[in-house]
Amino acid sequence: MVIQGPGRGFPPAPRPEVSRSLDGELIFYLPASPSPCYLHSRLDPRAQAREVVTAAGVSAAETVVVFGVGAGHLPRAALAAAPAGARLFCVVLDPGCFAMARKLGALDDLLDHPRLVFLTGDLATIAGALPRRLDEDLRVVVHAPLLAATAPALAPLAAMARELETVQRSRLRQRGVVLANIESNLPLILRSEPAAALASALRGKRVLLIGPGPSLDRQLGLIARTAPGKVVVAALDTALRALAQAAVPVELAFTLHPLDGNLAKVEGLRLDFPLVYFEGAHPRIAAASPRPLFACEAGGLLDRAHPLFGAAGRYASEGTVLLAALEVLDALAVEQTGLCGIDLALAGEVSHAGGRRADAGTRLQVPARGGGSVLTTPSLDLHRRRLERWLARKPRRLVDLTAAGATVAGLEARPLEEWLADAPAHPATDLRRPDPSRTLGRDFRADQARQAARLALEAATRQAGE
Repeated sequence: MVIQGPGRGFPPAPRPEVSRSLDGELIFYLPASPSPCYLHSRLDPRAQAREVVTAAGVSAAETVVVFGVGAGHLPRAALAAAPAGARLFCVVLDPGCFAMARKLGALDDLLDHPRLVFLTGDLATIAGALPRRLDEDLRVVVHAPLLAATAPALAPLAAMARELETVQRSRLRQRGVVLANIESNLPLILRSEPAAALASALRGKRVLLIGPGPSLDRQLGLIARTAPGKVVVAALDTALRALAQAAVPVELAFTLHPLDGNLAKVEGLRLDFPLVYFEGAHPRIAAASPRPLFACEAGGLLDRAHPLFGAAGRYASEGTVLLAALEVLDALAVEQTGLCGIDLALAGEVSHAGGRRADAGTRLQVPARGGGSVLTTPSLDLHRRRLERWLARKPRRLVDLTAAGATVAGLEARPLEEWLADAPAHPATDLRRPDPSRTLGRDFRADQARQAARLALEAATRQAGE
């Protein structure tokens, strides 16, 4: 066992009070009004810790990161559930609990364990020691009540823990569906063109990329009148219904999400334009276009299964169709992308163009475009933060044309009407016409790739069922 970071001078943190659960186990709580904030179950904290660890999928992990120590129940349960060769890190967000647990001897068996590393110290020290990626072989373990004991200086790590846990839960929930979708999509993938086949048609062009934010409703008329023939009109799948109802001619669309709920967003629409789809996208959407174009998820199952699938380009979507589209357009070297309908916030309680209301739940207040603040949901705010991280590491050929919503750091804002007026007319490009020479299925390795993909799918399906 190794403790990284300074062994003294921990950031100031809440100091817990000590109690015992009904079964006699050590538990901590924070004094609060009107009632104490218990960091563990008062009935059976060990069983609770096992449930949290099981839900995180720790038994299939190569690396496990536990956020928070408490009285030691969570790292101990993670250690018991992880495979014998797995590495485990425990991030000491709660140095007050850590100090108390050490004083009471509650961590004696963990401090000397060769596979468990406690990450302590200030924000920079801990952040620098964390694994770099959340991928298929890494699991994060987060127990929300325990985060209440976070040192204020380490609050960004607690926020990151919540975000990683949300992403992980979504991936675990969708994993079986994604694998089934990949299997269904495989024949289409092997005969589809790669998304890179659009390069000659889009290189140097201006693209208007349209999302489903509620402010889109007030811009649809301008887009329908002015955008065609001036810029390439592209859309996220979530915006297609609003565009169809406004008779906006779409030239290109992007789809990523695997679930049936995504199908409902486009069901009944005529998808008479090229559609860039990722391997796990809903099969009925992927096959609905006259020109489906395959986009390989960087590090995804097919990318790992055989080099053919990623030979013409790999794209890191981070699980959002917006970033998937931006990755593809960036790789295709478009001259500039204007973002419209990317509110990432609510208008009243409306979350999408066409008046769709947000689900009930938590609301956050964030800075608004044009000043002041606006309400958003945790999910929309997660997308905003992901976009800001993407902008921080990518060339900035993006312009923010969205009429309202949350401020996105790193985006130049311009009025949509002005941007469209400045755009040079682009020559007509028939994006619908396939290029038969670019299909994956014509590659002589297609049979080998198909077999490799099926073996990878079988292995992943077995792992998902464990």
